Amino acid sequence: MSTADEEIAILAAKIRRAAPGLAAREEQERQDALKALREICICPGCPTYNVCAEQAAEKFFCAEGGSTVCIQGEHGCLCPDCPVHAEMGLSHRSFCTRDSETVQGYGTPER
Repeated sequence: MSTADEEIAILAAKIRRAAPGLAAREEQERQDALKALREICICPGCPTYNVCAEQAAEKFFCAEGGSTVCIQGEHGCLCPDCPVHAEMGLSHRSFCTRDSETVQGYGTPER
């Protein structure tokens, strides 16, 4: 093996050893970013949000998906005014009843 090949092999080994740590660090950064967005979520102030959703700690529907049980109808929507909507560059609304941005983007029928 040439010196260049040996150096590439050593570098590749270092990358393989570092990769699990990098993946964990990237995942932690992603989780921290989502937590920060969840904290500025205004779902609880929406006219559609209800006591059941509050007690079930349901919110952040744009990322986590629609209400599983609590919210059945729409009584207004604050999604376009939410700082999360702007921060994430979202284009849909009424996530609590129509599901997440990702699901709505795939054309899942409204419920």
